[in-house]
Amino acid sequence: MSIPESIVRYRSLLGPLVVVAIAGAAMLWSPIEPMRPPVVGESGLGIPIWHDEDWETFERTVRWGWLGFLARPMLRVLQWIHEHVTPNYGWGIVLLTVVLKLLLLPLSIASFKSMRKMQKLQPKMQAIRERWRPKMRDKQGRYNADAQKQMNEEVMALYRQEGVNPAGGCLPMLVQLPIFFAFYTLLSTAVELWHSPWALWVHDLTVPDPYKVLPIVMGITQFAQTRMTPAPPDPVQKRLMQAMPIVFTFFSLAFPAGLVLYWVVNNVLSITQQYVITKRIEAGAKALNVARKAEKYVVGKTLDEQKKLVAAGALVKPNQAKIIAPIPIPRKNCVMLGINYREHVDEGARARQLEIKYPDYPVFFTKPSTSVIGQYGKVIKHQVTDKLDWEVELAVIIGKAGSAIPAAKALDYVAGYAIGLDMTVRGTEDRSVRKSVDSYSVLGPWLVTADEIPDPNNLDLWITVNNEPRQKSNTNMLILNVQQCIEFFSSYYTLLPGDIIMSGTPEGVGPVKNGDLMIAEVEKVGRMEVRVRNA
Repeated sequence: MSIPESIVRYRSLLGPLVVVAIAGAAMLWSPIEPMRPPVVGESGLGIPIWHDEDWETFERTVRWGWLGFLARPMLRVLQWIHEHVTPNYGWGIVLLTVVLKLLLLPLSIASFKSMRKMQKLQPKMQAIRERWRPKMRDKQGRYNADAQKQMNEEVMALYRQEGVNPAGGCLPMLVQLPIFFAFYTLLSTAVELWHSPWALWVHDLTVPDPYKVLPIVMGITQFAQTRMTPAPPDPVQKRLMQAMPIVFTFFSLAFPAGLVLYWVVNNVLSITQQYVITKRIEAGAKALNVARKAEKYVVGKTLDEQKKLVAAGALVKPNQAKIIAPIPIPRKNCVMLGINYREHVDEGARARQLEIKYPDYPVFFTKPSTSVIGQYGKVIKHQVTDKLDWEVELAVIIGKAGSAIPAAKALDYVAGYAIGLDMTVRGTEDRSVRKSVDSYSVLGPWLVTADEIPDPNNLDLWITVNNEPRQKSNTNMLILNVQQCIEFFSSYYTLLPGDIIMSGTPEGVGPVKNGDLMIAEVEKVGRMEVRVRNA
């Protein structure tokens, strides 16, 4: 029995519609009027008299519902704000909303990035749909559920290939729903907020806004937020998303004013956050576009015209500019793997006329942050150096802190990749001494973010010295691959953002002398050049 076409076609509507239905039913079914405490006695002025044991008994009888574990702490925070910051519970709700938004900020940023990635994938997804469209019906015009299934599988394979979570954009909404319900429970239950005013026309935060101003403002901010959010690729989801502000405005008419106030403030903060993130992204894209136009303009000039631009100061030769490393001062030492290519082990054994033996345990060492320089920098051949060798490597740059990281999740902790040159003095001293000289950790030419290189274990890398090929290999020849390197190092100490892991060098190392030009390249990363100078 085949799946009905209508269910398959509109499956994307089911999740949001269920959320709206549950929210509406829960809000309209739950009592709006807050619970009143019993009066245990009155003074001569008619004021209720409370005893501590009576209040404790009453608190235990309050029905907080299944979200009481969230509502109770939120009430405690509101009470603290009421006592120490402002006596107005309305402004307390505003401050509490700001605190909650800050706590959820990392999740919101991750969600925004996920939606941006989904936007970039839309042309590829559209191409898949267009390719499968003729197969969606058989020769008799009947709906082909198998073709729909195969198309979905191809789309999911594209998600996996690009490292995109299609549900990533929904995470903040799923997290905020319990908070929203908890706010409603708090306003419906806590007697502290009964008849608590906010400002102007709002005289009671626990009942609906009498003039419907807050619901209208909420609807406007919801609409603005929807317009700023990257549209989903599915046209049905897009239309549903556009209708949500109207639906939520209708529901908010019956909500307590305090709950709608939370919603309005949350929307304003979300709009501000999205505006800042979008502007930063647009600024980066604009700067890149200007750089590309400048490059195109210069490349189109003759050599004499380029010299005139240099003489006028409009152009600077690359070797005359100081380009710092993408991580100019690592937070901790650079961590290096010493013998991590089998060919390099063979090469070292042959040079020493020893038996070839692969290490039973990873060989690693550290280098100080003062050894780092960037592209076009000068590798200084110091007086303590008799023989100085080059070693080209893939540099892995950590993006978030972690310890005891399993290999399966290691790439989640990577910010990006760069080219590394581990300059080495050949001698009898310890590795950390021979490799830690100033300028002996070359890093560049830039950081390529991890999303641009989904598989770092299959990259060609090579180096030329004075335009003569010296080293050439592929990271698929690593003894410990990138994930295993991260797992190994994080098992000993916490990796921090900005930490650098040099993954090891292949065979072909050799000496350089004053004036030599080294040009190192790593596939999908770029090209980096540096010269050697005597001290």
